[in-house]
Amino acid sequence: MEIRQKLSLDFGRDTHPITVFAKQNDTKTRFLEITPLNCGQAYALEDGITPRLQLTKADGHTVLNDVTIEDGVIIAELTQQALAAAGVAVAEIGLYRGEALLSSQIFYIDVERAAFDKDAPESSDEFNALVDALGKVDSSVEAAGNAAAAANTAASNADKATAKAGTATTNANNAASAANAAAQKAGNVNISAVQTETGATVTVTDKEGVETSVHIDTLTAVNTWEDIKNAVRLGLGKKLFPVGYEFTTEDSVTGVVITWVVRGHNHHAAVNDKLKYTMTLEAKYMYSSASGTYKSFVFDAIEALYYAAEELPAGTYNFTLPAGYDTAYGGGKTLSFTITQPVPAGGVIMFPWGYNKQSTDTKISTYASNTATATIESVAVTESADGTSLGTADGKTENVNHAHRMRYGSSNYAQSAARQWLNSDAAVGAVWAPSNIFDRPPSWATSYSGFMRGLPADFLAAVQPAIVPCYTNSIAEVNSLDGTEFTINQVYELQDKFFLLSRPEIYGSWDSATYKDGELLEYYDGLTYTERIKYDAAGSARNCWLRSPNPGYANNERLVNTSGALSNNGASGAYGVAPACIIA
Repeated sequence: MEIRQKLSLDFGRDTHPITVFAKQNDTKTRFLEITPLNCGQAYALEDGITPRLQLTKADGHTVLNDVTIEDGVIIAELTQQALAAAGVAVAEIGLYRGEALLSSQIFYIDVERAAFDKDAPESSDEFNALVDALGKVDSSVEAAGNAAAAANTAASNADKATAKAGTATTNANNAASAANAAAQKAGNVNISAVQTETGATVTVTDKEGVETSVHIDTLTAVNTWEDIKNAVRLGLGKKLFPVGYEFTTEDSVTGVVITWVVRGHNHHAAVNDKLKYTMTLEAKYMYSSASGTYKSFVFDAIEALYYAAEELPAGTYNFTLPAGYDTAYGGGKTLSFTITQPVPAGGVIMFPWGYNKQSTDTKISTYASNTATATIESVAVTESADGTSLGTADGKTENVNHAHRMRYGSSNYAQSAARQWLNSDAAVGAVWAPSNIFDRPPSWATSYSGFMRGLPADFLAAVQPAIVPCYTNSIAEVNSLDGTEFTINQVYELQDKFFLLSRPEIYGSWDSATYKDGELLEYYDGLTYTERIKYDAAGSARNCWLRSPNPGYANNERLVNTSGALSNNGASGAYGVAPACIIA
């Protein structure tokens, strides 16, 4: 009375998940006849090999048993202890010879629950191979000492292993470790697979009873974003979608087709820490119009000089530019101005001192709020200390911004307009909102809808919020309106669906190893500058924003320039973006 199930296991590669059926507590009746393969070809087992079944049961207990070889076929008995726990067991065959170990692909044993068995043993670890090894070793004193430590490591229930254990015990220990590793790979969840003529459906059930399934037809493609997501969650991403693999999505609003390229696996962690595996995608081309020409984005708009926490009455006021800063164009000077109309509480004063422009040639403009685009009035400045001092534009005076940011915008990615666009599904005109008291609308605020607005719903469902590492500059920072506090030289994390890549993720280096905002992605490892060039969909090389600041400035942001080299510019510049995300 025997049931023999035939299957083929590959020792050279992984294939479709294989599942065999068994019944809980069956004894001396269920056997596996396993044909060994090497990359799909027949694999002749060499003399002197000891095969073992390495198995982790659904309840976490392990089994390590010797099996036999008959005419080149491995015969493995599914012992009563191997079938003691209902659920899906994770198994493999280990081939041992001396210190060498070769393991097969993993397969699964679906142990169906028994209706009743009053004599069923309690599930525990089983190490028949270890027991056999202990009975066969010699009494060598030197071998005894080495083997005792190995036996203790192999399993706690092997405490009867004495100084008589030898090299064979070490092999048994290796097998137990391999079985435990197999369990870890499976994520301590129940896994089942149903083979059909068109492929296999793999289902994982976690400890909360949540099921995740994916249909795999050829191990080179899946059908939907749901399939892609689930394949990644099952740990199949690297096999199915190697680095460089491409997907496409079409924006239903703009008609833009985005080509997504796999840049890495398990690189960016998901906010949901139960999602062990992730796949990082980046747009192959700069975000472009349907015609292929890229769309330029102000990373962050020129900010206000002054924020009126309370109404600022009409009158004469002065402020001082930082000493030693752009002195050829007026840095270090104290400038005064006179306003004839009050600035209401919540209003702002702008001083857009341009590049290579004299500060005294720049006018003061006042606005009723930091979202207002209509000026209250615009007045000239003079070099003097007349009137009431507002303070120095060094980022240290309350309600007075740093000169870098009032000229060229902010390098803080968390507060950037670009980040808002990437994570918005709002219509034109509703994407941007001020992130700090000095923030001002970017030039695209009334012309671009949110990046997510027209993306396919099934794609957006597959994209998971990622933990995005960032850091601040070393000059000046401002707190966010949502209460988030920032200091200089600060490493922090965001939780975003879409994001820009950082300097280290593309170039593998940091401005300072003390403040790391990412690690090199697999795709970019070893590339030349030319191979890092970012193009628009029409084929033109473009500057591409990164999320890393150039830390010596409060306004300067890193970018990939048109030669592919690392560069930087003021945040108020208009350049391209290549959105990134994770599937998990």
